[in-house]
Amino acid sequence: MHEKSFRKPLYVANHWMICPENKDLFFYAHEGETEYVSNRLWLYNNKTGNEWNIAKQRLDQDGNLGECHGHECWAPDGKGMYFVKYMQSLIKPTGICYVDIETGKHEILYSKYKYWHVGVSQDGRYLIVDTQYAPKQSEVVIIDTKTGEEFVADMPYMTAIHPCHPHPQISPDNSKVIYTALDKENGRTCIKISYIKH
Repeated sequence: MHEKSFRKPLYVANHWMICPENKDLFFYAHEGETEYVSNRLWLYNNKTGNEWNIAKQRLDQDGNLGECHGHECWAPDGKGMYFVKYMQSLIKPTGICYVDIETGKHEILYSKYKYWHVGVSQDGRYLIVDTQYAPKQSEVVIIDTKTGEEFVADMPYMTAIHPCHPHPQISPDNSKVIYTALDKENGRTCIKISYIKH
């Protein structure tokens, strides 16, 4: 059996995400302090060896990095990616963004809260997000991409020290949201589940 070799780029990325609909297409990010890392989001085609930046980050009028991007995830159909434009970005507004990998067009879709991490349901209907709400609490937000509604499901306590921040995900049947929180009584990191009523 012949196995296809994986071409490696000349530099190292901190994490890779395989496109759900194309095993030769990889996302990777240049990691580091978000206020200083520009042109963070990249795609790499293992078949052709091509790589390209998918969301150019603008500079402000003084030449400082104006857009801080991060916490990316593939859309289930593999046609694009969601990511967060963080609240510390100098160029406003901020929020949940989507980039179409075919056209390269990216835009802010949701900006009601101070978003931090984003996940997506398997059917693409819901985005599950946490926020940089306060030093000791975060909001777990569910976004219905069909209606555009952004609503808070819970406000768990946290420490903001990894792994004690929510970073929520949704179950395959869209019935439960799971996330990390601080158990204030015991002072320990715990896992919480919220049930979604449809």
